[in-house]
Amino acid sequence: MAEKHIGEDLIDDDDYFIAAHAFLAQGLSNCMMEDCLIDAIHASSTDNYPEESILNTLKPGDRIGRRASYWSSGGENDPTVPETLTYKLISKLCLI
Repeated sequence: MAEKHIGEDLIDDDDYFIAAHAFLAQGLSNCMMEDCLIDAIHASSTDNYPEESILNTLKPGDRIGRRASYWSSGGENDPTVPETLTYKLISKLCLI
């Protein structure tokens, strides 16, 4: 069995695994939530700002008033160019 150092202590793999997961669990929110997104930070592109912005993706429904609610990218001619949406999470660590 392999051993690892944590600080000055030498521990085996099983204890290391448990310690690592205990450390990560400290960042979890203490309640179950339907959504772990708290804020929209950045969209790689937006076609029609602000009507079709990333902020629409934070809304639980598919409509805002009488309008459809969605994010629309500016699009690219090259299909290999990635589109990204970046969000701030409600907790340091979210398990999905």
